[in-house]
Amino acid sequence: IITAINEKRLDIAYYLLMELNRIPDNYFYGADITKIVLPSTIRSIGFRSFGHCKSLKWISLSSSLKKISEESFFNCKSLKKITIPSSVIKIENKAFNFCSSLSQIIFTIPSSVTSIGHEAFDNCSSLHQIIIPPNVTSEFSSLFSWCSSLTKVIILAPITTIKSFNFKRCSSLKEITIPSTIHTIESFAFSDCKQIKKIVIFSCDKKHIKYL
Repeated sequence: IITAINEKRLDIAYYLLMELNRIPDNYFYGADITKIVLPSTIRSIGFRSFGHCKSLKWISLSSSLKKISEESFFNCKSLKKITIPSSVIKIENKAFNFCSSLSQIIFTIPSSVTSIGHEAFDNCSSLHQIIIPPNVTSEFSSLFSWCSSLTKVIILAPITTIKSFNFKRCSSLKEITIPSTIHTIESFAFSDCKQIKKIVIFSCDKKHIKYL
């Protein structure tokens, strides 16, 4: 499969990948690939499967994908955009950690994601905006720390706590929308976020928005 990708034979790589239902751990680790399409047979991406693929600019994820494992795309410095299919349920710790060119993360509607791990998007320094979908129930931490270009965050998930360091050093963050279910904001959750100008509290029950 890797040989086919290196030879730019994406059609052959796609055909060979159809024999798999999971991308094994470390399978493409450090490979010099620029783009890849994952067939619908793929249901999970293993630990560091695409870790340190520093030339990877584009990937089409499987429409049947359920899980993106820990550090799956760690340090993919050239990856600019990722679309999370509606089939995905779990994004594990540090899945996109240090993807410094990643400017767009799109959750396909309706999203099935219920769990996002710690530091999943940590150090994505080109990310501008993000919407956390409504089915997420996990209490993530350091999720967007050091995302220095992040300006706007919308959390639709009915979480109860914004944990420590979730937005540490988000130095460009100006606006955040949070659900009315939030009752605790832990220490240093917004450490060094000096540009925040607006906090919107969305009441899920009464379906109206209050501005602070």
